[in-house]
Amino acid sequence: MIEDRRSPPSLNIPSYNPQMIGRQNPVYLAQRSTGGINKVPGVIRTIPQPVRNPAKIILVEQPEEKFRFRYASEMSGTHGCIHGKNFDKKNKIFPTIKVENVPDGINKVLVRVGLYTKTDKNSHHVHKLMMKGVSQRDDKADFIEVETTRDKGFEVVWKGLGIIHTSRTHIESTIFNRKMKVAVEKKKVESRNKFAVLSEVEEVKIKDEASRMKKNSEMNNNMVFLGWEAFNVIDEVNYLICDMVFSAPIRNLKNPRTGDLKITRVSRGSGSVEGQDEIFIFTERVIKEDIKVKFFQVKDENPDSPRLWEADAFFQESDVHHQYAIAFKTPPFVDLKVSDSVEVYFELYRPSDEARSQPMNFLYTPAPCQTQNNKRRRYHSNRNHEPAPALQFRTGLTESEAMSPGLNIHQSESPAPPPPTSIPVSTPQVQIQYDHTSQTYHGLYNY
Repeated sequence: MIEDRRSPPSLNIPSYNPQMIGRQNPVYLAQRSTGGINKVPGVIRTIPQPVRNPAKIILVEQPEEKFRFRYASEMSGTHGCIHGKNFDKKNKIFPTIKVENVPDGINKVLVRVGLYTKTDKNSHHVHKLMMKGVSQRDDKADFIEVETTRDKGFEVVWKGLGIIHTSRTHIESTIFNRKMKVAVEKKKVESRNKFAVLSEVEEVKIKDEASRMKKNSEMNNNMVFLGWEAFNVIDEVNYLICDMVFSAPIRNLKNPRTGDLKITRVSRGSGSVEGQDEIFIFTERVIKEDIKVKFFQVKDENPDSPRLWEADAFFQESDVHHQYAIAFKTPPFVDLKVSDSVEVYFELYRPSDEARSQPMNFLYTPAPCQTQNNKRRRYHSNRNHEPAPALQFRTGLTESEAMSPGLNIHQSESPAPPPPTSIPVSTPQVQIQYDHTSQTYHGLYNY
C-alpha cells in the first residue's frame, strides 16, 4: 500500500467578527463550504473567540467643582458631603462610577478612591478622605474602599465623601503611610504571597520620597483630584484589573486662592469716560497678589455675550485692604467722544485659575467738554427753529399792552394819580427786544 504523504489542503478562514452573526459570519460560511473544519483530514482548528475590550472605569457623575475642606475638629457634628456636579435640591445626586468590561469569571470587584495632587497615581495628596460608615476603620485611613458586584452593574455611588485638612506636622507621615500601602500591595502581587513585606532599603527609599514631596513648594493643598482603581481580590491579594481614572479638580470653597469671588458692596456706579474716578468695593476674601478688576462692554445686554472692549482698573497691592476691600480707579473708556451715557460692567478676576465674580453694572457718562458741546448744539438748534417765548411781566400785563407806545415805566395795576397840570410830563416810547443768549426781554425807553 502506498501511503499518501501529501499535505492536507489549507483553508483560508477569515478572522472572526462578533458583529457578523448567523449566516453572515465568515466562520460559519467556511465551515459550510468545507463540510466542517474538524472534518477535513489532518486539520485540527478551533474557532477564534471574540477579543474582549479591557476593563475600564467610567465616571457616570463628576464631583462638584468646589467643596469646603474641613478640619478634624469640625467633624463632631453633621456636615455636608461632596455632591455631584449636577446636584440640586430636587435632584440630589453624588459622584458615581461604573466598572465596565469586567471578565466573566469575576463577580465581585473592590473599588478604591483616594486623593491626589494631579492626574498621577504617584502624586498622593496630604489631605485625608473620609466617608460616613467606612472611614472610621483604621485600615481605611488612607483610602476609601467599597465592594460592588455584577448584580449592581459594578456601579458605586459615593455618598458621604468629605475632605479633611492635614496639619503641617503630619504631612510627611501621611504621605509615607500611603506610599507604603501601595508598595506592599505591589510586592504581594509580584510574589503572589499575601505575607510579603518590604525590606529596610525599600522603606528608606519611600521615606526619602515622602520627605521630598513635603518640601515640594508646588503642591497645592487647596485643590485635589479623586482617583479610582478597581481590583480583583484573590487570597487577600489585590490584583489590578483596570487603570486609574481621575475626576475633575475639586477646589477648596473657603480658601481665598480657590474659593468663589464675590463683590458685596460698591461705593458708586458711574463715572466719566475719561476714567480716574476712585471707587471702593467690599469683597469676599481675596489674595492681593492674585486679583484684578476688569471693566468690559458686551455686544448684547447679556453679560455672558461676546465682549467688545475690556480694560483693567488701576490699583496696587497696597490698595487691597485686609483681603476684604479694594480701592481702585476706573480705566478710560474706549471712546472718549461719546455724547450719551454707556452701560458697561466690571468684575473681579483671579489670573491663577481664571475665576471670575458676578459682574456689576457701571455707567460711563460723557466727558465735561462733550457735555458743553451738546448744550451749545441744543442752544443753536432752539434759536433757529423754536419761537421766542411769550412776554411775561411781573405787573401781569398782556403782550398787547406791553407793546403799546404809551406804556409808562412807572405804571402798575392800580393807576397812580395824574401829575399836576402845571408840570409837563413827556410820554415815553417803549421798544421791546428779546435776547436769545439770556432768553429774556429788554425794554428801551425813549422820552
